[in-house]
Amino acid sequence: MTEQVHNAPEYYLAALIEIYRGYWVPVPCIEPEKEKELLKDVLSSAIRFCQSEQAMQEISKELFQCSKGECSFQQQVELAKKQNPEILNAKMTAAAYVMKLLK
Repeated sequence: MTEQVHNAPEYYLAALIEIYRGYWVPVPCIEPEKEKELLKDVLSSAIRFCQSEQAMQEISKELFQCSKGECSFQQQVELAKKQNPEILNAKMTAAAYVMKLLK
């Protein structure tokens, strides 16, 4: 039963939100294809929540890398340590938006 909870897309998105807020959370257990799909959804949604062109471009680059299969939760952890607050806020808002769409 616990495995199903941790494997849920909502748990993965909630973990991303916490990472974008600056907190450490364990890497969620999720299928690689589902992880890639969720990250692409978050990144593509995050673009519309950006306020500056520079932030949009940076997230667009991430989305392009993700479309090539080069994205992961661990990568988001590393990026969150060095990205500016506008980008993190856009990603956090997008993760919450995707979570709402799933419900």
